[in-house]
Amino acid sequence: MKKKSKFRSVLQWIGKNKLFTLGIIIVGIYLLAGIFAPLIAPSDPGKANPSIRLLKPFQDPAHWLGTDAIGRDLFSRLLYGIRTSVIIGFCSVLLAALIGLIVGIISGLTSPGPLDSVYRWDSHLSYLP
Repeated sequence: MKKKSKFRSVLQWIGKNKLFTLGIIIVGIYLLAGIFAPLIAPSDPGKANPSIRLLKPFQDPAHWLGTDAIGRDLFSRLLYGIRTSVIIGFCSVLLAALIGLIVGIISGLTSPGPLDSVYRWDSHLSYLP
């Protein structure tokens, strides 16, 4: 009997778990919208047009989500905002991983040593809800 590969078993698990698949699709669409924002956005997100300020959603076909107080298209601003949010989130996770890696290496090489207090501090924080 042939043993299933890990890749195939992961694909089968993904196929069975509908919520996971839905989440991946939503995140994928979100990321694709951010990547292709210059192509999708109907107008420049920073361009103000006071003559069309405070339009309601779907009031004008050119501005799906309406406009803000100074006439900027909200759909364009939303699409470009995705890029900023993803970049900030990615950089935050990368910085936290880098700090954790450095602290872990130093404390692993010098234990018992100066970073033992970090472990105690971290264990006290884990008790908080």
